[in-house]
Amino acid sequence: MVEESGLPVQGIGAGWCGVRGISKWRFDSPYRASYTEQCMDNRIFDVFLQALELIFTETGIEIRSVESADKQAFTDQVVTTIGIAGTVKGNFLLCTDYASANNIIRGMLRGVSIAFQTGGLGELQKTALGELANQISGRAVTLLSDVGMECGITPPIIITAEKLTSHVSDLAESFSRVVKGPFGVLRLFIALSPSAGFEKTS
Repeated sequence: MVEESGLPVQGIGAGWCGVRGISKWRFDSPYRASYTEQCMDNRIFDVFLQALELIFTETGIEIRSVESADKQAFTDQVVTTIGIAGTVKGNFLLCTDYASANNIIRGMLRGVSIAFQTGGLGELQKTALGELANQISGRAVTLLSDVGMECGITPPIIITAEKLTSHVSDLAESFSRVVKGPFGVLRLFIALSPSAGFEKTS
């Protein structure tokens, strides 16, 4: 078994020990013949929430609360997703409804006169949401790089529909938070796994 690292309570940026913070074993076959070492620490996920809060603050979008997504019902109409690869791999998603998405875009483009579509998003709005996700995930991988975890991101993909359901592999560690403010509701969802260099098979 991998020895647990002693993580300082200060978290990211203060001598943080990276992906070996919490070690556990997950068996991948019903006969317990193989396993994957899981080394994900919640502080890895917290970096993405920290990045979102920083970008929203810099943009002037107010956040009033951040809550657990457990036992909350959502009707996602807009999903912006970015792939992550490197020390960890997976997906970063921003999920919301049309009204909240348009309010976030208004906050981003404050002072810019644009026409908003009722019951959907135009190309400019989709581009703005993609840029928001790009900034948040870019800031997050920069923070991870500061503690020795090198990751890259893919270009954003924006999907819209009256009702969307998101699904990721059950082998991934996932993290979800609900961000609320005058703009409405935004759900932050991250699913990550250690990359191939951290996997072992018996």
